[in-house]
Amino acid sequence: MTSSITGTGVAMQLLTEYQITQLKENWKAAAFSEHNVAVAYIMASQDNNLPDNTPQIKKWIISELNGNDPDQAFGLYIDNDEPVLGVFNLEIFDELSKMGFIVHNHIAFTNDYPISVFRDVAKEIGQIIGNDEGHEKAFERALKNNL
Repeated sequence: MTSSITGTGVAMQLLTEYQITQLKENWKAAAFSEHNVAVAYIMASQDNNLPDNTPQIKKWIISELNGNDPDQAFGLYIDNDEPVLGVFNLEIFDELSKMGFIVHNHIAFTNDYPISVFRDVAKEIGQIIGNDEGHEKAFERALKNNL
């Protein structure tokens, strides 16, 4: 299940109230922490019918929202073909939407893994994926390495 939005103001329309609350609580508990649990899985694609593993799709997994600056998030994204845990501005979703991308929030995404597990899986398989998209062994290895 996904929520899709196009147009302006995408970032805050995209996240549910529950996700926003959880993301801000993570920030309060430990800002910029690779140990915080991932809460939101966002994708952007130019064609709504592309499969999730198509390279034209951009993906983020978010674990925190800055309580003082709600446009600032911490999570996993790809930079220069490498998975990175870092801070990024949610306005990127507005920009992508203006460029014709369809931005999705996988509302059904549920998770108990720290964000670092998703980073390690992305390094191993070469892309960001949700924990419901297969690669169970990669998640098991990453979880074991993060304990």
